[in-house]
Amino acid sequence: MLKDDNIFIDKNSYEKIWEVVINPTIQDYQNRYSEIVVSYNAKEAIWQEYVNLNRHVKLTYMRDAGGKLDRHKVCACYMYAIIKANVLSCRLADSDTEQSYLALNENLAITVGMSVLRAFVLSSINCNEELSEATKASLGKRVDDGIIFPDCNHGDYRNNFASELHYTKKENNYNVLSLANILFLLEIHTLQTEAVHKQGKNKNATNKKKSKRK
Repeated sequence: MLKDDNIFIDKNSYEKIWEVVINPTIQDYQNRYSEIVVSYNAKEAIWQEYVNLNRHVKLTYMRDAGGKLDRHKVCACYMYAIIKANVLSCRLADSDTEQSYLALNENLAITVGMSVLRAFVLSSINCNEELSEATKASLGKRVDDGIIFPDCNHGDYRNNFASELHYTKKENNYNVLSLANILFLLEIHTLQTEAVHKQGKNKNATNKKKSKRK
């Protein structure tokens, strides 16, 4: 389980997220479904897509391209990187096996995104000196089971989320800011309060337009 947002900074740090979340999730899929095929360069492909997305967001939307992205944008970049890399496929895509095969990359992206977001949230809670220990414990408990999805009037939220990611790839319309906003709202929904920030947050990692940082 991811515990600290310092693991998301560089390539060496990516090794941790691969080891703790991405690879175990892929192996779980392979154990459950024998027809799954994993790209030979899956690890590097996801990393390269993440680097490209991260750079694009910094150069396009940030006041200071050398600053850090906030946690919601980082998670969005990881999710879209997995979708773009498209590292999972099925030998028998037209077979009678479960339809979940058709959303392998989408579900992997959701699992990774929610795991990374949870780690960021816990780090922000624990590093915020303005919060009492009791408040930290209360907020931390709300993410014990991960990021919580809301109930839907139609269908299941995770399935709907996977469908959205599927059409994002199909239409080649990767809007990191839009996905980051969804992740922000999921965080608020899970914590049942406003977002928790670390003290001394990086003021450079903001949109070029003078809008409030999430």
